[in-house]
Amino acid sequence: MNKGPQRTTEKKKDPTTYNSQQIEVLEGLDPVRRRPGMYTDTSSPLHLLQEVIDNSVDEALSGYASIVEVSVFEDGSMCILDNGRGMPIDLHPQHQRPGIELILSTLHSGAKFSQQAYGYSGGLHGVGISVVNALSSWLKVDVYRDYKHYRIVYEDGVLKQPLHQLSRPSTIKNGTKVHFLPNQHFFERVTINSDHIARLIKTKALLCPGLTMKLTYQDIPQQTWLYPNGLITYMGSLSFDQPLWSEPWSLSRQEEDFHVDVIVQWAADHLLSESFVNLIPTTQGGTHVLAFRAGLLEAVRDYTKMQARELRDKITGDDLAVGMNFILSVKMHDPNFIGQTKEKLSSGRISQPMMTLIKNSFLSWLLNHFDHATALLQHIDRVQENRMLKEQSKQLKKNVQVKFPPKLADCTSKHFEEREIYLVEGDSAGSSAKQARDKKFQSILPLRGKILNAWEVKSHKIYESQEVKDLIVTIGVQPMSDDLSQLRYNRICILADADSDGSHIVTLICALFVQHFPALVKAGHLYVAQPPLFRLDIGKQHYYLRSEQEKDALLAQNKGKSHSLIRFKGLGEMNPAQLRSTTLDPQSRLLIRLNYDPNSYENLDLLMAKNRAADRKKWLEEPQSDFISGAVHD
Repeated sequence: MNKGPQRTTEKKKDPTTYNSQQIEVLEGLDPVRRRPGMYTDTSSPLHLLQEVIDNSVDEALSGYASIVEVSVFEDGSMCILDNGRGMPIDLHPQHQRPGIELILSTLHSGAKFSQQAYGYSGGLHGVGISVVNALSSWLKVDVYRDYKHYRIVYEDGVLKQPLHQLSRPSTIKNGTKVHFLPNQHFFERVTINSDHIARLIKTKALLCPGLTMKLTYQDIPQQTWLYPNGLITYMGSLSFDQPLWSEPWSLSRQEEDFHVDVIVQWAADHLLSESFVNLIPTTQGGTHVLAFRAGLLEAVRDYTKMQARELRDKITGDDLAVGMNFILSVKMHDPNFIGQTKEKLSSGRISQPMMTLIKNSFLSWLLNHFDHATALLQHIDRVQENRMLKEQSKQLKKNVQVKFPPKLADCTSKHFEEREIYLVEGDSAGSSAKQARDKKFQSILPLRGKILNAWEVKSHKIYESQEVKDLIVTIGVQPMSDDLSQLRYNRICILADADSDGSHIVTLICALFVQHFPALVKAGHLYVAQPPLFRLDIGKQHYYLRSEQEKDALLAQNKGKSHSLIRFKGLGEMNPAQLRSTTLDPQSRLLIRLNYDPNSYENLDLLMAKNRAADRKKWLEEPQSDFISGAVHD
């Protein structure tokens, strides 16, 4: 009987078996080729190029090279040539192989683990150029020593042409040329933007004064960078929006264990915050950046204490960071980085000495540059003011669904009785008032142009004016409401120029309050400030006068005396000190409080009602008196 094919029983492998046969030993450059992402950025070969450039720049840092030439060809290959000492070609005493072969094919080999061959250097892990070799389709290195020319060639990390001397003598005395083609198998893309490369090379020249860096990118004409003065030249070439100082603050100092170069400028915009360690970009910062920022912060805090300057709040690092542009370059021995790409410094030993150096240097500079220090504190105060306003607006919006106008410069006091706000026409006058005020209890709200004539406008219509809407949100009282529990200021002061245009603005704002906020006026919260119209100097005496009548009377009293007269065209023409002493300082200002009574209402109706043109004409032809009969001096 045919029983058909017989099934043979084959012993299957036990998936749970784990023994020594399953252990792999990766040797040479195999670890890099198996897991390239552990050793470099695989999005593009830019980091490979950077590793080779850094080796050449390390020669410059140690004083052996003055020129580095970088070339990128159409086939994607890259070439870096320097005039440094040239890679070592003699046999290693222990391994009996040429030094260059060890450097190119053995991980964690190099001359940068100590300071014998290099002082400051960026290549520290001994894997940079060997990673380039492992991830390149081919790599060729030419070494020049005493006009002798040597070459070694690799393909896919495997030695193809051992180190050998070329018979033809070299025109180059000393140096190294590394030419390689990144293997596209290991990268998401093999092309590198020319601007990225140019920025990298330019930065090396900036951070190493006297080093000439050259770039030839395919068919683009060669570019050359040389900065004898380094960072100062670079910062001066940037165009900042409203820079705080005409010249940035800079420091170049050699300490026992490190060297620091730093340059700082505050401006309305933020263009750069770059840091480097041994010319390696630390794009994620690290301990050196933290120490630098901490040193600046402590210096500013100490300065405010020494000068008895008061700001809105204790200065924070975030306050100082707004608008701060800086480049920080540190050179140090044996820095520790997080990751092979060296984007963040982790060396803790630099923190305290770095912070102390920055603090002492910047504090000394502030003490010797009063105007610059004052400008910085004013900038910080504006930042704090904006921050507190944003916090307040955010909270107010969260609670009552309103948002304060962005131009409001609010005071810090929480005590209603001392809080006051000045309504100022125009940004220019508003800026002067902000600088002149006492930030503790005085707020400033600039109004754009002449405010709406609201005398004959229905209350629900006044919200259509953005300026009026901002005013309503700011003071916290709704039109025609008797509820003043949310009123944010005890005094609402109208501040306009002392001329006829200013009087028109005062009248418009008075009309708005009297007609639509009568409860607020009746409670005595509305005031008119009295800025000067003239400054009259007689001898050594200075007089600020609020009208033509005051000026004429004083001149008559001092008839025949030499004098000088200035007429202020607007609030913006007074410096902050003048505006403070004449108009805002409670000890010397003159405020007129408006009382709500029938005469005040009638006079405003005479001036503002459209159908009373004939009455206004008659009134203008008669002798004038204070049209707000209920005004009293405060």
